[in-house]
Amino acid sequence: MDQKLESIFLTALEQNQQKLLRVCSVYAEDQEDKKDLFQEALINIWQAMPSFEEKSSLSTWMFRVTLNVCLRLQTKQAKKRDRFRKLDSITIEHISDEETNHEEHEQLIKLRSCIKKLNDADKQ
Repeated sequence: MDQKLESIFLTALEQNQQKLLRVCSVYAEDQEDKKDLFQEALINIWQAMPSFEEKSSLSTWMFRVTLNVCLRLQTKQAKKRDRFRKLDSITIEHISDEETNHEEHEQLIKLRSCIKKLNDADKQ
């Protein structure tokens, strides 16, 4: 990227950093998530700088890119939570099957114990 674009990026970042961090903090669960979101937003802004068409102010555009990054991550996390909920229900079903198998296993142990008590003639 040329020096002019880099200079514009760094100046705009300096002027808008706090605003962008506030956007990230709204969508972050903790400080580390906030840093990750901010970093991801900066990467997206940097990569898209050459295509900035100046239809709005650079500040507004940077805000929108940051917001899109946050919303995209939120959507990914929601899908992930849905998958885990589905897995939890499968796990619960599996546990109930194991309980049934455990009961059957105990019944088999009792049956074998009763058979062992029989004399040899009654076993056949």
